[in-house]
Amino acid sequence: MRLYESVRLYSGSPIKFECLLCGDCCKNLLKYDDGLLKGLRLTKDEASLFPSEKISPSLGRGFTVDSIIVNLYQVNQNKCPFLLADNTCKIYEKRPTACRMFPLMWSTGPITRTARGEDCRFISKTMSELGYEATDVFTRSSFICKICWDAHDKQMALTKLRVFDTLGSGMNMYTFDLNKNEWETVA
Repeated sequence: MRLYESVRLYSGSPIKFECLLCGDCCKNLLKYDDGLLKGLRLTKDEASLFPSEKISPSLGRGFTVDSIIVNLYQVNQNKCPFLLADNTCKIYEKRPTACRMFPLMWSTGPITRTARGEDCRFISKTMSELGYEATDVFTRSSFICKICWDAHDKQMALTKLRVFDTLGSGMNMYTFDLNKNEWETVA
């Protein structure tokens, strides 16, 4: 089933995102995605901001598992090591792209999902007030957050570039499962 067939597109008045400083987004980094445990995605430069023991590979490409070139990394713990007691970020000005785009998530085509309610109190509160569900999707004009959308566009472009670099090269795409601590081939 394609994404836009399984959820409904939000069509109400535009929503302007406002961070409530709840810290939930920084305390729930590990998620299951297609049966694999994944963490917050990071570029190589972003990964260098974190202590090395808190980072694992996330996405790679290669002809075999032994020849994988890592393209993206991930935080391998549930709570961000840079979250301060007052729910602010120790590295806010240098925070990763995935943090800048939050609460927007990955896109399929022209529509985008937001984070789930348990990961963002603003989303939970807003969706509840409007009678919508966190599985609803948004367009740029229905969810207002310039910083989020700019970071989202950057992340999507980088991801597409990595995938297209692999297509036709004979290489496979691999994703790293934190639960099993091993690479899995991307179908």
